[in-house]
Amino acid sequence: MSGIVGSINTRGSGLINLGSASDGQTLTGTGVGLPVGFEAAAAAGWTEGTLTVTTSGTAVNYTSLPTGIQEILVLFFDVSTSTGHNVYVQIGDSGGLVTSGYVAAGSHIIGSSDTSSVTAAFNIYRHAAADEINGIMHLVLMDSSAHKWIESHAAMGIDGTNAGYVGGGYLDLSNELDRLSIVVAAGAFNLGAVNIMYR
Repeated sequence: MSGIVGSINTRGSGLINLGSASDGQTLTGTGVGLPVGFEAAAAAGWTEGTLTVTTSGTAVNYTSLPTGIQEILVLFFDVSTSTGHNVYVQIGDSGGLVTSGYVAAGSHIIGSSDTSSVTAAFNIYRHAAADEINGIMHLVLMDSSAHKWIESHAAMGIDGTNAGYVGGGYLDLSNELDRLSIVVAAGAFNLGAVNIMYR
């Protein structure tokens, strides 16, 4: 069998014995000219984070995220703050949360539009304190070698001005992403809930 290094033992039952594996592992190549081996199977579908109520405080932190994440959804349900300021999403790696260097902009649309560009985070640009954010921010790993993350979002400011929120941006991390924080630019959370999903 070309491409397989090492011996393969066949049993009388007709099964091929390649060695021991743990439940849930798959057979995979380990490199050119190296024996095949067993590794943990990639998780299928999305992993859900912890739903967190945003009725107080200034930040919701998701830390110790697993390696290999390539896509994250940040979910907002009726999220409001004590001021009309931006809601930030910051990402980070083993060096901590990154609070500068973002190329990002958010707009709110109600009759006419207004845009806010920031370098401290990916930003949802709220129109008024009464607006309750309902929507999704989408983060995708574009280049794993440069740790480049692309962001886009779409949401509505329900129960206030009914403004629409859109935006996008990017950030290059120094290492693999392992944390994310949802932060109020000023004031505090006073309503709603957030969660993340990743794969």
